[in-house]
Amino acid sequence: MSHPLFSEAWADALALTIDRSAAESGEVGLWDGTVLLTDGDEGVRLDLAEGRCRDARPLRTGDHADARVVFGAERSVWARLIEGELDPMEAVMAREIRLEKGSFLELLPHIDSARLIFRSVREVADAGEL
Repeated sequence: MSHPLFSEAWADALALTIDRSAAESGEVGLWDGTVLLTDGDEGVRLDLAEGRCRDARPLRTGDHADARVVFGAERSVWARLIEGELDPMEAVMAREIRLEKGSFLELLPHIDSARLIFRSVREVADAGEL
């Protein structure tokens, strides 16, 4: 079942999907910290630690200050990602998905983790609900 992007139910489903995928692949294990996914108005906060997503919820005031990495994109870009029309890492390199906080050097060791997160986004969202 899909949920509207960045909703509370979507955030819960995303956390479960990340945990399931990480358990199967081990890809999130090395990335500890807070990651935000946002369209500028709405978004979700992911708290990653010890190989799992400890918490996922819609953004609140002040979340940007504590985030280690922030990925931002227009809603239309999120829709293309969800529909499978856009490779997330190519979109980051082309700045369609902006790395608003953090650096490419910091991201490089965590490319597999980032891919897992974006695959999970694709799995739990339905672009028709954007």
